[in-house]
Amino acid sequence: MARQILELVRYANVHKQRPLVKEEFIFIAEYPKIARKILTMNPPEISIERPYNIIAKKRRDRRRKEIELKAYIND
Repeated sequence: MARQILELVRYANVHKQRPLVKEEFIFIAEYPKIARKILTMNPPEISIERPYNIIAKKRRDRRRKEIELKAYIND
């Protein structure tokens, strides 16, 4: 248990990028499960396709079809 708390303290120190204060040490020692959950980092689900990219792509596709249609009509 002491090794787990020590690992949590080390991880918290790296995560915070500055020395921990007394209250943070006490919190980690008294509530290691909560501290572990707080320190767990999961990146949020994000998509590469942003809504504005999707809208812009639809506009480009629509414009391309209009140009092709005009070229077809003029021929």
